[in-house]
Amino acid sequence: MKNTEKSKVKRSPKRGLYDEESIYRILDQEYMCHVGIIHRGVPVVIPTMYGREGNSLFLHGASISRLMQ
Repeated sequence: MKNTEKSKVKRSPKRGLYDEESIYRILDQEYMCHVGIIHRGVPVVIPTMYGREGNSLFLHGASISRLMQ
């Protein structure tokens, strides 16, 4: 996973984890997340379920929802 200036933890940088094993461990502990999008020029955060298989993350949602479009 690529680590850039935009994706680095800035407030407490020693707490940031960037290796795949750590990220997968965090993701595998839960199944709910919040996804932020811009919809019609307005920021929206939508709670949704997710799952992970290998290096792929799957978001739950209807194909006609604004999150999936």
